[in-house]
Amino acid sequence: MKIFLSNPPWYHQPTAEVPGWHGVRAGSRWPHTFPYYSHTDEDGTISELRNGYKPFPFWLATATSMLNALPGFEVELRDSIALSESYTAFYDAFCACHPDILVLETASATLDHDLEIIERLRGLSSDLTVVLTGLHIELDSPEFLKKHVNIDYIVYGEYELSLVSLLEALRDKKPVSDVPGLLYRNEDGAVVKNPFGVGKSVTDFPWPYRDPAVALAYNDTASGLPMPQLQIMATRGCPYGCIFCIWPQMFYRSGKYRKRTVEDVVDEIEHNMKTGRYASFYLDDDTFNINRKFVIELSQEIKKRGLHNYPWGAMGRADLIDQVQVDALKEAGLYSVKYGVESADQTVLNSSGKHIDINKVILGIELTHNAGIKVHLTFTIGLPNDTHDTINQTIDLACSLPCESVQFSIATPYPGTSMYDIYKDKDWLVSDQWSDYVGSTKAVSKTDTLTPEDLEYYQKLAMSRYAEADANRKVTDNNFIAKLRERLAGIGNDGRPILLFQSARVSFTKALLTTLLSLGYNVHVLCHERFSNEFSALIEENQLHVFSKSSNFDFMQLKDLCESLCGHFCGALIPYSHRFGSGYAEVERMALAATGKIIAGVNLDGEFIK
Repeated sequence: MKIFLSNPPWYHQPTAEVPGWHGVRAGSRWPHTFPYYSHTDEDGTISELRNGYKPFPFWLATATSMLNALPGFEVELRDSIALSESYTAFYDAFCACHPDILVLETASATLDHDLEIIERLRGLSSDLTVVLTGLHIELDSPEFLKKHVNIDYIVYGEYELSLVSLLEALRDKKPVSDVPGLLYRNEDGAVVKNPFGVGKSVTDFPWPYRDPAVALAYNDTASGLPMPQLQIMATRGCPYGCIFCIWPQMFYRSGKYRKRTVEDVVDEIEHNMKTGRYASFYLDDDTFNINRKFVIELSQEIKKRGLHNYPWGAMGRADLIDQVQVDALKEAGLYSVKYGVESADQTVLNSSGKHIDINKVILGIELTHNAGIKVHLTFTIGLPNDTHDTINQTIDLACSLPCESVQFSIATPYPGTSMYDIYKDKDWLVSDQWSDYVGSTKAVSKTDTLTPEDLEYYQKLAMSRYAEADANRKVTDNNFIAKLRERLAGIGNDGRPILLFQSARVSFTKALLTTLLSLGYNVHVLCHERFSNEFSALIEENQLHVFSKSSNFDFMQLKDLCESLCGHFCGALIPYSHRFGSGYAEVERMALAATGKIIAGVNLDGEFIK
């Protein structure tokens, strides 16, 4: 029996007038989209989609491992998001496999899109059996299965074990009435819903399957870890009950916290890291540091095995951290951590069900940062009891906290969460289009004091204010300026200017340019046309070199531009968005072609990495 497990493509091509978008689905706590500006299909791979956030599809991958261990199954896991593949390449791969059963993981934001894909696949294979699963409120509704005749089975919630039980029953031609968390049609055509099974212990779960074709593509960009990056889970679940959190409410359907053994977790890390393919690892747990004893023992085992030499990251709660944990984690090589702050206002935090004290959060952040561990913070705009004042206080707090990066999201009441029920009861929902529920820049709700336009405005304002404050803090630091002067000593004595690349956050490049100009250096800027207005007030028109042929630094597409700049500059200065410079090969190639020398490379932390 051939099984095709799929995380299909999800993108919309840009035009000359309108940017495109691409998104992430399986493995993401919040399926969402990113803009992109050009579309280059290289034998079925969209080059512009290669870099950036790529979550590992844990449920699909774990189910694949379970099925691979059983007789009678020929399994292909195709993660089209990680492959950055086109729709044509995806459909070709499906036809080449010619599976008996399709398993597709969907989400609310991708549901309509995914139903169209299923219809297309049905047309390519009339005898196909379709199993749908994923993050969407209607997947446990019998009415949904009645309505969608192209779907044969729905497995809802945390689905690996239920999916395997279903496929075993289909393989053996046995009844499916005992498969937990399943919707199906009986012999009379009536839809039957089997009750959801209680989350099983994860200690006996196999390690997730890692497809060699895409194993090195996965990347949690917020953690700032070097690529390639191994993503694993040490625990599942969280008992804290945040109203907006998706996985505990929709996948686990409880606040139960389950952990693997320390030995098994470190065995998996060691097995993968010692292949030599990965430069770092990331623990993508819901809340890594719930169990203090587990954190300390895991840290000790990582160090004992010599894995502390690899930088790694995790996601946790700042209010649960203490000095003993920080010391153990630092010794184990922890490089970065993500903490959810959400709001500066305690009333807003209380109403979000986060069960957290903002003062303890601030202390935990300071404790972590003082240990030399990089900190990424997340905030949410538009939670219950948020006002114009509380949002501005939250932005002020974000700009003042010791951290390396932040994320501001618009509060999105995801269908299936208690937040959705609350907002629906209060008549705060402004969209019933599931495709709008991406939580990145589009508001689908309001509050009694904030309009959707307010939320979108504040999200942009927050990112802008933080980026400006952070950049100015980094590039005006006396130590940074001293190192910059040292790097640039003797450069430009022949009268030729420096070429500054707009290859990182624009606010950082602008702050760097301002510092360079204040120090008396002659600087030109190379940037895409969409950023040209950002620099036109700082330098003369003839100092600004603009391109539009490619949406990013693609050497082959911009080779002519590099040749036209050659000989006019004493060297290039490159700002890096990634702390270790990962993904910048094309930028560096262009810098060398255009100027012959990379004078320096500076990351967003103000560190010289080149």
